[in-house]
Amino acid sequence: MLLPRLGEALRAPCRHARLRLGFTSLLPLACAGLTTAFGSATGARVRLVRRDTPLGGLDTGDCDVAVVRGEVPPDRRAEVRSKVVAHEARVAVVARDATGAAAPVARRRVLDWTELADLPLVVNTVTGTTHAELWPAGRRPTLACTSGNFDEWLEAVSAGHGIGVAPEPVAQRHTHPGIRLVRLKNAPQVAVHLAVPARGAHPLAAQYYAMTSANWPASD
Repeated sequence: MLLPRLGEALRAPCRHARLRLGFTSLLPLACAGLTTAFGSATGARVRLVRRDTPLGGLDTGDCDVAVVRGEVPPDRRAEVRSKVVAHEARVAVVARDATGAAAPVARRRVLDWTELADLPLVVNTVTGTTHAELWPAGRRPTLACTSGNFDEWLEAVSAGHGIGVAPEPVAQRHTHPGIRLVRLKNAPQVAVHLAVPARGAHPLAAQYYAMTSANWPASD
């Protein structure tokens, strides 16, 4: 009887505490299990915060811990502590009524990563995970246009401005009548990071961060 009571006593101060979990366009499914385990261990609540910033709100102080897809921006690496918790496949996103150079690929079921080097690319410069520098120098896609958030990016692809590339779970969640998804072969995967401030992290954020090893699947 003593051990359950001790555990309850330790959790009691956290009952009204709240951890702000930041993200951009979509939380990985594995976050649900981690958040449940975190709540059971601490008694704290998790508030979900979507922000269209490179670090999902961590860089603006809007959250305590964040899920970040792609690489942590070089100019932000000294500010955060992060770990890779999953990898996600990439898919091509194309306009259903594509014209010009993109028209033939709109009808394809599978594309090779190298084929995209010959096509115009739409890039989300704020929260996107794909940019021309991922291809070898000398054979890279041309930049068709840029966007500042996922919704702008999706509309630009739907309008036929160019090809988009996104993590598969994100692309599948954000359906749009004007686009279709094309499977990619040989594309580099997208690393999914969990990040907390390098200094002065909220104690609950540090605990959430530490719990990933035991509560996040090996692959997502």
